[in-house]
Amino acid sequence: MYNRIDLTLRPSRVAGLTAAAPWLGLSLATLVIAVSGLPWVALLFPLAGLGAVDRWRRCGSLGHRQAVVRLTVRGPQLFATLADNTGTEVHVLPDSRLSGRRLFLALRTIPGGQRLQTVLIPETSRGNVPTDALRRFRTWLRLMPEAPAPINGVTAPPNPMQHPWPGGKTHDH
Repeated sequence: MYNRIDLTLRPSRVAGLTAAAPWLGLSLATLVIAVSGLPWVALLFPLAGLGAVDRWRRCGSLGHRQAVVRLTVRGPQLFATLADNTGTEVHVLPDSRLSGRRLFLALRTIPGGQRLQTVLIPETSRGNVPTDALRRFRTWLRLMPEAPAPINGVTAPPNPMQHPWPGGKTHDH
């Protein structure tokens, strides 16, 4: 019923800069505020810089051991492989965002509840994933079925990419 989708991420400067941009903006803001008369704000600059480096390593260079290096769809399930070669089932969190060319993906591992983030950009835009596989993955995200409830009665989280309409029906934008 479902085709397997494999997204193998590769290092990308564009993905790294996109992920680190909020932290770089915070770094710049702390410098501007420090120069304009509040020098104690400059103490926050190293923290913002460390945040930018962490995002770069997790999403750009893929050098962090918790960087997502592969996403695999098998039916209604999504699996992530990390840089330390551990693989786990994950689900997509509601704060994930789809834009015209970029996919900001927030994930939570199902067994441990660890939060992972990655940025997916098509190779045609100097990105980190094959264009055709990303197109199929985006379609799967929008149309993926709700996962069936496991035997122990814990229900799966709702699909955050579907928007509910009155009456409980969903429609994708």
